[in-house]
Amino acid sequence: NYYSGNFYDNNSDSNYYETKDGVEIQQTWELSKNNKVVVGADWRESEVNNPGTYGGKIAKINNKAIYVQDSWDFADSWLLNAGLRYDKHNFFGNKTTASVAVNKKFSEDSHAYLSWGQIFNAPQANDLFYYSPSIPGVSGAMIGNAKLKPETGEVWTIGYDTKLNDKIQLGINAFYSELDDTINWAALDPNNFLSDWTVANVAKQKKRGMEFNVKHKLTDEFSINGSYTYVKVEEDNKDGNGFKRDTNVSPNQYKIGISFNKDKWDAELYGRGASGADKSKYVDSKYLTLDFSLQYKVQKDYKIYAKAYNLTNASYAETGGVSNGKYSFPMPGRSFLIGMEYAF
Repeated sequence: NYYSGNFYDNNSDSNYYETKDGVEIQQTWELSKNNKVVVGADWRESEVNNPGTYGGKIAKINNKAIYVQDSWDFADSWLLNAGLRYDKHNFFGNKTTASVAVNKKFSEDSHAYLSWGQIFNAPQANDLFYYSPSIPGVSGAMIGNAKLKPETGEVWTIGYDTKLNDKIQLGINAFYSELDDTINWAALDPNNFLSDWTVANVAKQKKRGMEFNVKHKLTDEFSINGSYTYVKVEEDNKDGNGFKRDTNVSPNQYKIGISFNKDKWDAELYGRGASGADKSKYVDSKYLTLDFSLQYKVQKDYKIYAKAYNLTNASYAETGGVSNGKYSFPMPGRSFLIGMEYAF
């Protein structure tokens, strides 16, 4: 993958070039009827050249990793997944992480699960080395931070899925994560539209919430699905004030869709929304937008489609940020797309 960013104004210029390369190898073995092992390795490297900031010097980051995961049906209705991963990063050293998940099957149509995993997330090249100059009257500078630390922590999930009958499926889960040194881009002056932006580590972050989803088959052709997610994110910057809520995240998030499938036709009307957003980071505390897709399968390997996004032309953002009464990261307005796909 290759990325090139060029920025110019009357006083300075910057050219940010980044090349990413990677290789991944994975092999699965069935040790027995009830035991399967997956072994893999991957290598990733990013090379960055930003003459405007680093005087023509080239910076490289690379990560080598190996991992193994075992999936074991150790009883009639129990499944255990356990894994280990070892990362060797040229900037952040060596790290071993583990994960464990247990699944209990109550019947053909219902099961419960519990999972735990460790997190190691090293900063990306643009977090470390990105730079674009400020443009007077237009935007502030974007400044990376070569002194960032990797994110580390743990995450837990517990959930239950069931099929009530031939038409209704339900699922519910709860999640909790606790991270150290969370990576976060933010404006140096949130109230100034022309403020410089930089990236830094947040000392500690806690995230918890729950999700409920349902799918109901109305007829052979029509079905509806929906979900509600509640999420609360709190951060502690070790400033003596303890954990404070991250107001960039909307606490209530909704999805609902209705789909039609018959013969060669597929159609879906899909709604997304949120509420309870903090007015300090969002122009509106709530939003709802609708997307529509229509597909016709001309032949087995050939189909045409049309899609419409944000039919309500809502003004909204999925990422918090307000400057001078306007969204810093607005989502696109109403748009349309037509196309075709052919498989051969």
